[in-house]
Amino acid sequence: MNKRHVNENSLIRNILIVDDDIGLRSILVKSFQVIGFNCSEAENAVTAYNMICNGAKQIDLVISDISMPVMDGIELMQKVKKQFPEIDFIIMTGFSGEYSYVDIIDAGASDYMTKPFGINSVAAKIERIEREKRTLLNLRKTNHELNLAMEKANALAEEAKALASKANTLAEEAKAASKAKTDFLANMSHEIRTPLNGILGYIDIFYNTPLTEEQKEYVQNAKISCEVLLSVVNDILDFSKVESGQMSIEKIEFDPEVLCFEALEVVRSKINEVKVELLCRISDSVPCLVVGDPYRFRQVLLNFLGNSAKFTSSGFIELCLDIKEENESEVVLQASVKDSGIGIPADKLGAIFEPFLQSDETTTRRYGGTGLGLAICRKIAEKMQGSVWAESDFGKGSTFYFTSHLQKQTRLPKALFRPVGLKGKRAFLCISKNTPLREIIIDELTSSGMFVELFDNVDNALEFFSSKESGSNIDNSDTNFDIGIVDAGIKSHLHLEFAESLRRLNGKYSTTPLLVCINPDPGGAERCSKAGYNGFLAKPIQRKKLFSMISAILGLEKTILEQKSDQDSHKILTTHLLAESFKQSVTILLVEDNPVNQKMTEIMLSKAGYNVLVAANGVEAISSYLEDCQKIDLIFMDINMPEMDGLEATRRIRQLEKEGININNAQEELDSNEVYNHKTPIVALTANALKEFEDRCIEAGMDDFLTKPLKRELVFQSVKKWVAQ
Repeated sequence: MNKRHVNENSLIRNILIVDDDIGLRSILVKSFQVIGFNCSEAENAVTAYNMICNGAKQIDLVISDISMPVMDGIELMQKVKKQFPEIDFIIMTGFSGEYSYVDIIDAGASDYMTKPFGINSVAAKIERIEREKRTLLNLRKTNHELNLAMEKANALAEEAKALASKANTLAEEAKAASKAKTDFLANMSHEIRTPLNGILGYIDIFYNTPLTEEQKEYVQNAKISCEVLLSVVNDILDFSKVESGQMSIEKIEFDPEVLCFEALEVVRSKINEVKVELLCRISDSVPCLVVGDPYRFRQVLLNFLGNSAKFTSSGFIELCLDIKEENESEVVLQASVKDSGIGIPADKLGAIFEPFLQSDETTTRRYGGTGLGLAICRKIAEKMQGSVWAESDFGKGSTFYFTSHLQKQTRLPKALFRPVGLKGKRAFLCISKNTPLREIIIDELTSSGMFVELFDNVDNALEFFSSKESGSNIDNSDTNFDIGIVDAGIKSHLHLEFAESLRRLNGKYSTTPLLVCINPDPGGAERCSKAGYNGFLAKPIQRKKLFSMISAILGLEKTILEQKSDQDSHKILTTHLLAESFKQSVTILLVEDNPVNQKMTEIMLSKAGYNVLVAANGVEAISSYLEDCQKIDLIFMDINMPEMDGLEATRRIRQLEKEGININNAQEELDSNEVYNHKTPIVALTANALKEFEDRCIEAGMDDFLTKPLKRELVFQSVKKWVAQ
């Protein structure tokens, strides 16, 4: 016992002994004083409570008997803990009593001792309690320091101008806590990913339930937004690599035009909230396939578009994509986002790409943001051997630019979408002179060979049609229109009134097909359908969707619109319905002699929504082709078959196409002497995986090659690849 001595830095120095046995009190006091503790004593719980409350002496630890008159040790501990929770208690008890060990600990005691006991064992218990107390204080101190650090970070956000000069100092201080920061980010990203994955899963489940076309589009947009948020979480974890220049750039094949419209879809909800015009212009020179990092490319576009949406309360936002430079193997794409927002002062343009800086302190307070987005964009551009910069007219708007070096795809790219069958068609276009969308739509329609009659507003158009129907030259062919396209203005119902009024006319104009271009909002498609529109196209206007929509409305594409029942005759055409119509209109000729493989492939394609014709050998394939050559969009051809194999069948089909197939009586709308010479894609299905055999298939006239056993995803990729062409 004499070897023990309390450390001068111990958190337990002052002990109060409470026991109605004066002999035991005296022994304990003397023993603890020898060890080095400052001891006080009380003969009962009431006296002890008063001593503690009076505060005459600081008490760190109370060693109390459990059984005492008036107030026992448990009651004393509970009363003291209410006012002084930092005081620890050790309860002394006999072998039996009213309270069990569990009762004593649950009541708040740090430990307990059964009489009789040795002083060394008591001292050991005190040392353990002191260690736990110190650990707790250290944890509190650490937590306090973390809270101070967080408060400091929040304060720094309000001092954006001073952050640049303090960045180096803060970076040095952060090195000591780098591991803690990494662990924190990893845990936080996990906590965010977990619910996000759940959301994405339920979105997929919800998408496969019965939904309207409009609802499916909204669900798909929600999925895209979740996926982008998931990528942002990954970007946060990678931020230290961005700062240190260790960020990796992927090399993935992607379509930059599709990427631009995906980015627009993500920010569309923000655009709708502020009621601005969302536009997109893609140059015809932009290749359809490049090799680079689509995720980083989209991250820059999303940041630019998000900033424009944040700072533009009225007017327009336009995304443009063009080629700046190119050679045989590389292309430099230049993307720009132009808006009519609040603009940026000239003296702040250089600072906005610095970390934690925005153009004005009030920007953070009013619009939010960390000021890191543009700095990350600059790092991404540098990694892609490009650059970012901005131009602005304060109070009138800004334009942000982004260039990137990308590799050209070695495969021959397909030309950008151009319609088939629209040449010579006449359309009237109702659109304001003040919207940039006017020039875009006119350029797209005229480039397809259509004739366009312009009206500055729907009132002028309605007046024109009313006067023509009341005049003597109502049947003048110059005033016949195949379709009408109406731009729905922001916060306006004039497009609905125009359609209703046009449908009430008595002449030929009342039946003119109508397409509305509009900012999407819940219930918008239904309202336009009731007003009399045939097509609903959500902004921003994508050329492929525009031409597909016009072609479908005019009946120039094979769609299920031709097969609609009377019940569906007034159903408005949306982009989702158009996609479904395309899939349901595709007819595939499956040539396969094995009954099991034949049935499996037929079920696979039918479930995907395609129309499937089946032939058991090459002879049946040629017969089916001659009967339905104009309906067949793709042929899946097995090779080894009885009577006639797939190679010979392919050669004969290609010869028939070359000579021109007489299609007498095949189509009622065609003349009897008309021939059909369209080349139908043929994809080989075989178990022979040798390169030499693949070459034989190509030489025979086949377009592609799939090796058995067939994989579902490869079959569908082939369908999309060749039918889309």
